[in-house]
Amino acid sequence: MLVKLVNIQSFEEAVYNFPDKGLVQIMGENSNGKSILEKVLKSIATCGFFDQEERDSLIRDGKDSGYVIMEYKGKMLSVMLDRQRNGCRVCLVRQDKTRIERTIRDGGIDRLVDEFGFRVYGKKAVVLQFHETFGIMPFVNTSKSLNFEIVDAVTTDTVAQQFVTNFKEITYKRAKDLNGQYNERIQGLKSVLEHMTVYDYEAYEKLTARMQECYAALQHLLPIKLERIVAPPQVSYINVPEIQLEKLKHVEFCPVMEELENLAPVLKRICDFEEGVCPACGRRYVGVGDCPCG
Repeated sequence: MLVKLVNIQSFEEAVYNFPDKGLVQIMGENSNGKSILEKVLKSIATCGFFDQEERDSLIRDGKDSGYVIMEYKGKMLSVMLDRQRNGCRVCLVRQDKTRIERTIRDGGIDRLVDEFGFRVYGKKAVVLQFHETFGIMPFVNTSKSLNFEIVDAVTTDTVAQQFVTNFKEITYKRAKDLNGQYNERIQGLKSVLEHMTVYDYEAYEKLTARMQECYAALQHLLPIKLERIVAPPQVSYINVPEIQLEKLKHVEFCPVMEELENLAPVLKRICDFEEGVCPACGRRYVGVGDCPCG
């Protein structure tokens, strides 16, 4: 396992190489960086660097950020520690080169750390890989029950074993039941769909909109009051016989018509006299008695 520190506390840059298996005890003189390595790795494993004060204590004085890079069994975990909370980022590169990056705001950093290989016990009080020990005896400053938990985790991958157990006894059975329920529901929905009448909802929407427009227009119309219609009185019809003109052989004028024809010259003279024309000679005159004919 490789660990690289950049701008972490008193280290401008430091590189550590650890074996991938077994217990590792870090030894050395005072002020040579043992506690720095333990603090920064524990802060990452427990996500303690979320705290502003703890994060500022890890970053080198005079620097705005520092980062830690770790490589283990083909995986790489890089952690960017920034004095600004939004600048902190954690990136996990899996063995298949899949890259996953998270920020404190995104969440899920603890799952990336766990997937990389860190295990935290006792409410984040003990980190298996990086908790400092006294001498060659590990776990002396932990409870007996916690020691059993840690030893069991070291000797057996309880997480994987529990996962398999849960899969066999819970997940698989539950998934099988749900699969049967879903298939029944799918068949029922298919049957309903086959017998369902399809309507042109767009046409109905257009019709609804048109009816609403008509309703709005009718709201502004005033009714016209018509006068009462009175039926006319009953009318009787007389059947008049048809006149056959072709049967009339002779039509005689009455005596009155003959007398009117004789009066025509008299009426003409009277009209001429009124217009200033002498009825005797036909010349015009100014006044009565002015005509030359006397």
